[in-house]
Amino acid sequence: MGKEAKLSKEEERLEKRYGITDETVGAVIEIMREELEISGSVRFLGYCVLSLENDDFLARVEKGQDVDQRMFSKRPQQALLYPSYKPADKQCTREKDQIVAGMFETNDQYFRISAEELAPAK
Repeated sequence: MGKEAKLSKEEERLEKRYGITDETVGAVIEIMREELEISGSVRFLGYCVLSLENDDFLARVEKGQDVDQRMFSKRPQQALLYPSYKPADKQCTREKDQIVAGMFETNDQYFRISAEELAPAK
């Protein structure tokens, strides 16, 4: 049996502040249904890195000895998906207007919502 990874205090804080928790996924899906008039199933797929400059998704990262190569795609189904906020956030390049977004799938299309937009109200 595999060990389940435990979140550090910092990761827990980030997840609560910016992330989609078990509690907020349902609320976000309900908002999507109401505001976007989506019917049918809506599923949270994970976190992705979104380039605001080009409106594309981080699709592949190749680590090299001297330099890392990062490839982006316009197609949401090719986006690298992360199970929690922090690993996706580590891949963002802030000076290139990259943010973390939650990726959702409906019966016939994908939706991305900025993780910052999902932050619980204080």
